[in-house]
Amino acid sequence: MHHADPAIEAALLDGIGCVAVTGQGRGEVFRFPLEEGWGILRPYRRGGAIRMLLKDAYLLDNRPLREWAIHVYLFDRGFAVAEPLGVVSEKRGITYRGAIATREVDARDLGEFALTGAPDTTPVLERVGAHIRTLHELGVYHADLQIRNILVTRDSEAIVFIDWDNARRTRSLSIIQRARNLLRLRRSCEKNGLDASCFDAIRKGYGTVCVPWWLDALYRCKGALSDAARHRKRRHAG
Repeated sequence: MHHADPAIEAALLDGIGCVAVTGQGRGEVFRFPLEEGWGILRPYRRGGAIRMLLKDAYLLDNRPLREWAIHVYLFDRGFAVAEPLGVVSEKRGITYRGAIATREVDARDLGEFALTGAPDTTPVLERVGAHIRTLHELGVYHADLQIRNILVTRDSEAIVFIDWDNARRTRSLSIIQRARNLLRLRRSCEKNGLDASCFDAIRKGYGTVCVPWWLDALYRCKGALSDAARHRKRRHAG
């Protein structure tokens, strides 16, 4: 742990003081009081059909410690992440369970911020792009780079990236990895109703990047198919 606050250990080990909240990335998260401010606890949860079998366990993969290592790596280099507070990991046979605690950030996600139409929207979006560039230069690939995992503080002074589960760190990110991160974010902007100019500002802030035409076409095709399926589902539901 980075701090000696006993509330962190109590929350991580026993859930003491934790209250369920929403809006902090994927899955259920909890809020707990610190000596100064608040912490956020995110237990690891499986998704999809495999959750029925393994619940909150991961086979042969200590996901909590992997995420913790990348989170601390980024924090120690001054990158825009929430302050890491602690991690707990438990091995049961060939499975791992765990949770991560970070300091709460008083912020809204990028989609909510962009839809406000505030006059400082474009400069902030360009800063988001610059941060992503820095992230890539640090050799880190975000496994779920979408607008709900990018927070903007209420005063628009700081940008914070969250949810480093399954992120990967390499000596140098490939062009494909960089492009996939950006195209995933573009799709997230489109899916959540943001104007195309929002991603254009992010792309401008990122700077020069080569996006292979075939990868761009693939992501656009996947997006179109997803939109069509969602539209069909809504029509049948109606």
